[in-house]
Amino acid sequence: DGVLILTNSANIILPNSLNIQTAANDIAELVSEGGGVWRLMRYQRYSDTWTTYSPTLTGWSVVPTGFTARYILNGKTCMVSFRSTGSGTSNATSITMTLPFVAAAVDFSSYPYCLDNNVLCYGGGLTTAGSNVINILKNGGASWTASGNKRISGIIIYEIQ
Repeated sequence: DGVLILTNSANIILPNSLNIQTAANDIAELVSEGGGVWRLMRYQRYSDTWTTYSPTLTGWSVVPTGFTARYILNGKTCMVSFRSTGSGTSNATSITMTLPFVAAAVDFSSYPYCLDNNVLCYGGGLTTAGSNVINILKNGGASWTASGNKRISGIIIYEIQ
């Protein structure tokens, strides 16, 4: 009926070791692994509630200002929305971002907007099965410049384990 926190532990194994804040009428499917250990197999929110999370970004000496990321689950489908209000500074030719859950399969996603050294470009991202990290690509896989201002914004939709 109310809000509680499913806490990842040795006895309750949650995807990507993330705690989940529940809401009334959400559905959780757990499977017993024996010995008092349960694994979350599926979690579905009753309403379209977005959850904010803090991804780890690599390839930045200064993370873009106002960077926010949030996700919503529908069964085993996870949609991630991320954006920044300002640019950051890059120190590498590749950029990665952690996802809130481990991917079930190789997935490629498109981003509507990215900026590399103050030049507008198109982007994309690639993750692999068993990983919760997405490589953020620019212009079909070209290397990012290792200096200057960078910005990424977009939506990722992928299947979770």
